[in-house]
Amino acid sequence: MLGLELLLAGLLEGVPYGLAGLGFALIFRTAKELNFAFGATIAIGGYVTYSAAGAGAPVPLAMVLSLLVCALIGFLLRWGIFSRLRDHFAVLLFSFALSVIIENALQVFYGVHDVVADTPAMRESITLIPGTNLMATVVQIFGLVLLLVIWAAVWWAQARSKTGLGMTAVIRDAEIAELVGVRSEKMKLIAYAVGSALAGVAGSLTVMDTGVRPTLGFSILLYGFIATLLAGNRFVHTAIWGLAFAVVLNLSAVWLESQYRTLVAFAILVVYLIVRMLRLPRIAL
Repeated sequence: MLGLELLLAGLLEGVPYGLAGLGFALIFRTAKELNFAFGATIAIGGYVTYSAAGAGAPVPLAMVLSLLVCALIGFLLRWGIFSRLRDHFAVLLFSFALSVIIENALQVFYGVHDVVADTPAMRESITLIPGTNLMATVVQIFGLVLLLVIWAAVWWAQARSKTGLGMTAVIRDAEIAELVGVRSEKMKLIAYAVGSALAGVAGSLTVMDTGVRPTLGFSILLYGFIATLLAGNRFVHTAIWGLAFAVVLNLSAVWLESQYRTLVAFAILVVYLIVRMLRLPRIAL
């Protein structure tokens, strides 16, 4: 029963990792840029939901508002700044500095401690199997279902829609995509907007569940980044890798104490890099 509880806890905990990983992977694979401000975008999404819910807005409206604000931030970052830097290393440094600035600004306005959105209905517990301790809150179940829906929608869009096919072409080779009429910069703008919107969703779900603090986005980004590497070029599956990654972290609690979770995370990353170095394609997806 303990293993089942840890498995369930991992699936529920992995929702923000899956959403953030999918959004980060979409940006990283399309624009070939490491946007470290993505973590701060997750925190912003959480605080927008927190402020909106505190002002009396219903949960759906608060989440939509968070999604739109984060999508706009991503779009403006790519359109106004990153596209003009024209150097991936410059984007990395600028986004890292911007992330530090945003985190400190959030600390000034909201403080350094966790805040939880005023949405008591979303935190009500539900027993999943009668007679057991397998329980989950409404927001956790909603988040898991939402992640699966978003994953399926992105998968379908990538394979069926004109925009998705154009984005896939840019991911494979931006120069060749331009030759066949795909506007690579437009695809990158869409990737930044959609990816940042997913960061907003991850932040919204987190602030309604366990709460958010200014630096929380970095830890979610770290796990999302590892999920991105595990998914490889099949970036759509980053959402599922995020869930699987969280499950492994929780199952490790059977043998290790909780303070070693970060150690386990980096151990998984090291193993992955070694596998890639040894060029084992069936394992290094």
